[in-house]
Amino acid sequence: MDDLACLQANASAATLAPGEVDVLPYPYVGTDGRGWLARAVAAIDAAWAVDVGGAAIGGISLNMARREVAAEAELGYWLGRQHWGQGLMTAIVGTFVPRALAAFGLARMFATVYEGRAASVRVLRKCGFSLESTHMSAVAQQGRALRIEIHAIAGPPGNAAT
Repeated sequence: MDDLACLQANASAATLAPGEVDVLPYPYVGTDGRGWLARAVAAIDAAWAVDVGGAAIGGISLNMARREVAAEAELGYWLGRQHWGQGLMTAIVGTFVPRALAAFGLARMFATVYEGRAASVRVLRKCGFSLESTHMSAVAQQGRALRIEIHAIAGPPGNAAT
């Protein structure tokens, strides 16, 4: 199976969509995958496809388009449900974050975690992120108001907002 087909199959899993960030479309169709792959290739240091055994089963990336402070970025990631609980995302985030902080001179990186995603909180904490804030009833999803948490990590000394 090629990367596009693998991404589409993993991102379209019904068990993935309900708590994922708003930027991951559901259902995830071929045009979504082609667009993401094109952005990943164009910004190789800012976006990776998660590849296991030659199959693209997830993704991790930075969103610097919403930067309110010059030296910060939002981390986003997802993994196909059948690969949860194996330590993959902890290893991937643990590799990606220090590299991205240094490569982009970031003073801060943050991740938004939707209510009910305890595994994502564990991944972030294992990788050095700390809870920065909690926003009650911050997003509406499937007729429910959900809490979100913002977790953040500081970049290496010398990286500063400009």
